[in-house]
Amino acid sequence: AGLLYLGLAWNRRIHPQAASYEMLDVRELTLGVIGPWSLAEQSQDLVHRARGIERFRGWDNQLRNEPAFQMAMERKFKPYTEGAVRPGWGSDVIGSYALRVGNIETAASTGVEFRAGWNIPNDFGSYPIRPGAENRPPSGVADLRTTTPQSVLAPKPGAHVFLNLEGKAVAWDFSLDGNMFRHSHHVSRRPWIAQAALGISSQWIVAGRGVRLAVMRVWRTREFDQQAGHHAFGSIALSLEF
Repeated sequence: AGLLYLGLAWNRRIHPQAASYEMLDVRELTLGVIGPWSLAEQSQDLVHRARGIERFRGWDNQLRNEPAFQMAMERKFKPYTEGAVRPGWGSDVIGSYALRVGNIETAASTGVEFRAGWNIPNDFGSYPIRPGAENRPPSGVADLRTTTPQSVLAPKPGAHVFLNLEGKAVAWDFSLDGNMFRHSHHVSRRPWIAQAALGISSQWIVAGRGVRLAVMRVWRTREFDQQAGHHAFGSIALSLEF
């Protein structure tokens, strides 16, 4: 199965008056195409040829062409902090819950992330890879470019480790259930999924811009009955604020 998509997200940070916590509300619309039009087969063949790997032979059984859409709503919350970083050594905890509806995935999830390190950024954590995963609000890097002398609230280099735990109830997943609007290959999907991600994230300033690199290892429980065991994969995300 292949998916080619474009996501448009809206983020809003909320700090209730006199509250010791703040929240992030996310609304994200994902549109794309499932099937041969996604060019997944051609993309995989290109990488295999470049690396000298034998071409995968199962594409004759891929899903049929179908419009792909998903609407995601998520809320995350954490202790309130002023400025772009939590200065010095420290730790925090970020909670979340989310709902996704569409023929890409229809699911509800809840999770928690633990972070510990030096100059932890004042953001809402790292995301295991998924459509729209690196959607996050600015950390306040504009302070560095507009304040003279440099404000104590401006971004600073730093690094931290994190542990992300998530539980999810799944009603539809195109990669397991197949096409929604026509008959296709599918497997017996499991409705309950647990996931853990362990990683390290660092941020630094380059030419007045915030740069962030996050590397993580993700473990996920079996997603369908015929699956031999749990799924494990790595994720690397590089982001630039502009």
